[in-house]
Amino acid sequence: MDLIAKLWRELDDAGREHLSNAILVGPPDAMLAHIEDDERPISRDRRIYDRIIVIERVQEPPLTPALQQRMDELRATYPKWRAADGERAHFGSWTEFGWGADTRYSVDDLSAMADEALIEALRSDMDQREDLLDAWRRLVSEQPKRCFELLEQLARSPDPGPADAWEHGLWGLRDAENAGPITDRMVKLLTEVPAALFEKGDVVRRAADLLEAKSRSLRDGTEPEGFWELFDRAVSAAGREALDEEHDYEQYQHDWVGEATNRSLGRIATAFFNALFARRLRVGERLPDDLIHRATFLMSLHQESHRSARTIGASRISYLYAIDPEWTAKNLIPAFGWTSEEELIAMWQGYAWQARIDPQLWAALKVHFLPLFRQDRLERLGRWS
Repeated sequence: MDLIAKLWRELDDAGREHLSNAILVGPPDAMLAHIEDDERPISRDRRIYDRIIVIERVQEPPLTPALQQRMDELRATYPKWRAADGERAHFGSWTEFGWGADTRYSVDDLSAMADEALIEALRSDMDQREDLLDAWRRLVSEQPKRCFELLEQLARSPDPGPADAWEHGLWGLRDAENAGPITDRMVKLLTEVPAALFEKGDVVRRAADLLEAKSRSLRDGTEPEGFWELFDRAVSAAGREALDEEHDYEQYQHDWVGEATNRSLGRIATAFFNALFARRLRVGERLPDDLIHRATFLMSLHQESHRSARTIGASRISYLYAIDPEWTAKNLIPAFGWTSEEELIAMWQGYAWQARIDPQLWAALKVHFLPLFRQDRLERLGRWS
């Protein structure tokens, strides 16, 4: 269901027509083989209904005439059918459970509260805090505009509230449907929140998520206002996050790619490369002036805490070397060498994730590549070997 919504936003008219026709055909007969014969038409209709609902909630672009006609027919035939709210509509079934006392606040409770009372609860109510935060997250996903305005009030007040209120607010905003313009405004707002709040790891992680999500929708290098200001702020904050000292990396096959894709700096690096791709640079064009210093700081060749960013960079090195071989040779290729065994393992795992090579890049990497063929190093590369 997530994929259907994503495709509907991104396909051209012909692609949406093709997807529309596929949905209208309905599921293959084999999928309904376990259902009684007299119930199959209803089951088929429900599956079509659920998929059209997902597209209908995208809103822009609207349903094709054929999908709209079919939906009108289904609603007339099954007037009692209703789709679940929010992300629940994307699942065939949904179960919730909990433990302990009932929460003091439901989503409906928070929705009915005046803005001042809700802000005060987010600031100071610590009784059954997890339940309050979960209800707040779901409220944000259902009412993104109102909840953004509440966060805006928090940001511009003397007390911006605790980090967990922001974390769950950003989480809910990420899950909200049709919240694109609101998330653009959130990018700008996060450049203005107090420094003490932005130093909290949970807030930085959600800011990294937001940057990465926004970067996937960039077109022709047009970034929302505040995108690069938030990038700069997030890189600085995330760079203070130490690597997990509990890991004895040299004793086992550590998955640096998995770690990079889940760490704040790795997500921020992914956002950087998505934004760079959107600029549609040509071979040898070099990194743009406004990004070259950002790229250098992001890679921070001698800072261990930036290894997650360099791992993502290693996976894009073919592209980087094509557009700016001089910068890449100075700021990323040395990390593939042998100054640190753990660094080289991370770099080569990142490279193997999306491996590409050409004669020019091979000439630059060859001196570092051939020494990989040692049994202990191949074992430490794990599944990437």
